[in-house]
Amino acid sequence: DKRMYSFSDDDLISIQSSCLRLSKTFANFNIQRKNFLASDETEMDTFHKKDDIDITVGEKSYNLARSFRTSTINELTVIDFEEMFDILWLMLGDNLIKSFEVYVCGILFELDGNGIPSTFRQENIDPLINKWWYDNVSTEIIPNLIKKLKENPLFNIGFLVDDILERMYKENIPKSYLTSVPLVISKKARSTFSLNVTGSQKIDKSKFAQILSL
Repeated sequence: DKRMYSFSDDDLISIQSSCLRLSKTFANFNIQRKNFLASDETEMDTFHKKDDIDITVGEKSYNLARSFRTSTINELTVIDFEEMFDILWLMLGDNLIKSFEVYVCGILFELDGNGIPSTFRQENIDPLINKWWYDNVSTEIIPNLIKKLKENPLFNIGFLVDDILERMYKENIPKSYLTSVPLVISKKARSTFSLNVTGSQKIDKSKFAQILSL
């Protein structure tokens, strides 16, 4: 997916990739992203499911998620990133805050002997945050959470769906016009006859031929 990034910095791409690996705990995200990658779109569509309700004002009906858009929602690729964020923040929030305080605030606002920040430089904010995310979040916090999620029967479903899509999904399959599944579920019955002729018994050729044709 490197072609889809607007930046070429490997560290930034690695940071984005770590977020993507974590997002794969959501089964629906994996399906919608697969559709997105197969499309010509450059950005996944998004809307908040909680806003997908109809409200009637006077004689007019409005949908908060759909009525005020400039384009129709692509149901094959749309994803609720707000809902995903809320769930992930419940899992990551405490660890992220503690880590941020140590590896960003502790360095950015290092105190002197009088307890006054002496090292703060505004131009250091972005590089320091990127370093923190690359050195700590994407290599420790997120991998540890993914490991725990994969051990959970509920959250592991998303990773199973992603694995199936990666290994079994095929693009550009020719259209099939079959109306049923071509399975052989039984074999034709076959009868075996044994005919012994003794003494003066005669063979009725017409009956014999009929038996052999069964």
